[in-house]
Parts: sequence; structure tokens; C-alpha cells
Amino acid sequence: MQRSSCALALALLTLALPACREKSPDPNRRLTRAECADGVDHAIALFDADPAMAAAAKTMRDTRESAISQCTQVATVRDHDCLMKSKTANELGLCPMPGTR
Repeated sequence: MQRSSCALALALLTLALPACREKSPDPNRRLTRAECADGVDHAIALFDADPAMAAAAKTMRDTRESAISQCTQVATVRDHDCLMKSKTANELGLCPMPGTR
């Protein structure tokens, strides 16, 4: 009887473990407005840091709300991850256009 209760406890633990792990977001999930705002602001900061991208930074600031709205329609977690990993405007340029993969 002892052996079967241990086996049952082990089976229950095995079933519970996946629920305890932090789930990674679905890479194809569309972004929330807050995630898009975060991404747009990050892109603006990258453009601001590069003097050659001053015009792009100004355009992004001027059209921020439109960029956020468009982002919520097409961008995914995968797009956001690439953008947020970018440390320079040049690195950002290596990311695919949001919604194209």
C-alpha cells in the first residue's frame, strides 16, 4: 500500500510541475497597447541616440499614437522581442517589419 501511495504522489507532482513553470508567451500573440507603446518609445530612443536618425526620431515622435495603433494591429511578441533586444538604430533595422513573419 505504501508503494502505491508514493507512486500516486509522484504522478501528481509530475502533472503539477508544468503548471508551476513560468509559461513563455506565444510568439505569435498580438501585442497589447502598453507593449506597443513600450516598443515605439524604445525605437524613438534608439533613433534619438543616432544623430543620423534625427529625422526618423522626429517622425516617430510626431506619429507616436498612430504607430502604437498600427502596432496593435500587426505586431507580435516575436516582433517585440527583436525590437527590445536592439541596442542601436542599426540593430533595429535588422528586425523584420512587424507582422511579416
